[in-house]
Formats: sequence, C-alpha cells, structure tokens
Amino acid sequence: MIRVSMSLENFLRIACQVLLIRRQGFLLHVAGIVDGTRCFLMFGASGSGKSLAMQLSAPRPALSDDLVAVDVASGTPQAHAVPSYGSFPPQDRASGSFEVAAALRLRRSAENRVEPLGAARAVATLSASVPFLAELGLDPSALTDVLDRFRRRVPVAELHFAQDPAFWEVLHARFGQA
Repeated sequence: MIRVSMSLENFLRIACQVLLIRRQGFLLHVAGIVDGTRCFLMFGASGSGKSLAMQLSAPRPALSDDLVAVDVASGTPQAHAVPSYGSFPPQDRASGSFEVAAALRLRRSAENRVEPLGAARAVATLSASVPFLAELGLDPSALTDVLDRFRRRVPVAELHFAQDPAFWEVLHARFGQA
C-alpha cells in the first residue's frame, strides 16, 4: 500500500505543477520561512542548508521544508502552504499565504551575505528547483515565462550562509523587516 500512496502523491504533485504553471504559478522545492507577514523562499541543492536554515529560524514558522506553491498571477507573488511538507510536522507549520519577500539560493559560506542574481541566472537557478518538469521532459517555455514574471517582482539572490542564525540580520538589513 505504501508504494500506491507514494505513486498517488507523486502523480498529484506532477498534476499540480502542470496546472499551476498554466495559471501563472509553480511549485518550488524550498524551505519557506515566514517572517512576520512575508515569506522568504530558501532553495538549493540537497545539502545546501534548507532544513538547517529552517531550524535556525525558530521561532519563525515555516510553510514547508519540501514544497511551496507560488502564485505569480496577482500583483505581488504569494507563497502558499501545500499538504506536502517533508519531514517538518504539519502541526508546527504556518498555514495560508504570504507575500514573497525574496527567493534565496543557499550557498554554504564562512560569512552571511546576499549576492543579487542577474535576470537569466535568476530564472535558470529557480528553474533548477522547480521539480518534475525536466525529469518528465516537458516543454519549459511556459515555466520560463512564469519565472521571469516572478523575478521581475521579487528579489532573487544567493544567500551565502554561514549556518548560524545571524543570517536574519543580513536579510533584514537587505530586505527590511516585516
């Protein structure tokens, strides 16, 4: 039965991804951390520090340590909690939707600092953390258009991450406090 439920969950994730892109949104493999009324989307390759950033962000709640739905159709992109939450217990998650403050690709570093990404690099970097499309060989052009709209409205940067809670000081200095 476990294999059937996993297959069903993956099918639903893929279907949601395809539908969201058609509606000017996308699923992003990310740690979505709520800071007041905003959400910071922290993404990157496995081992880049998404779960650690979430742990170091306490008492700030998280939307997820796995997937967040991003709506770009409205004026200000919104991050939404989804039922898939990874290993983070659902009772400890924030629910609802939040304005996206920034999308940050995590890079392990000796110091905490933010480095903006240019337009093409921002779209390509985000695209690498949008699951399912590349693996299934689907046409990426619609996603590229949605991600370009997103990066025009939301700062996309690399967060050089020293794996300590002081990264929030850098984020607040750069993006303001909620």
